[in-house]
Amino acid sequence: MSNLKEDLDILDAKLNKLKVDYDQYFMKILKKEPFLLREEIDRIVLRYSNQPIQNTLLQFRYGTLTAKYTSLKHHWDRILRMIEEGTYERNAPVNNKPAAQKKQVIQPVQQEAPTAAIPNNDKLAALYQYYIEKRKQTNESVNGLTFDKFEKALSSQTEKIKTDYKCNDVEYKVSVKDGKTKIIIAPKK
Repeated sequence: MSNLKEDLDILDAKLNKLKVDYDQYFMKILKKEPFLLREEIDRIVLRYSNQPIQNTLLQFRYGTLTAKYTSLKHHWDRILRMIEEGTYERNAPVNNKPAAQKKQVIQPVQQEAPTAAIPNNDKLAALYQYYIEKRKQTNESVNGLTFDKFEKALSSQTEKIKTDYKCNDVEYKVSVKDGKTKIIIAPKK
């Protein structure tokens, strides 16, 4: 079963990477849909789909990861269909329910965006887009939050962190905690 545990760790990591890749693909940062990674995940899921899993913890984890993957696949396929039909608008809600019927889900656990040191404006733009998305998801205002203001604030905070921690590089993370969206700047060693 240690093989299953390792595969579930790999599946979890690849699933998070795939989610990020699709987000970037839909924001037109990535030029190609991440087919290969999706196929790798399909193979891992399929490998254990017909095998009995004796360990309850591993069985639960496998079920949770496959349910998450299935949900994400439906979401991505819906967006891809909308793109093909020409009805997809970036940053518009994908769900077609009227606003009154939509449930706002705010997760109290910390969520992190995959980001790295950002001297590159494409990565900064991706971080900005992700930050805006998270603020919208938590019903926080994005009025007046322009890319220029975002870049200036991030730049000044970055320099302060580099000076205070005597480091050359930093890492950026978007965190949603208790319904509030924040950017965390951590020194990189």
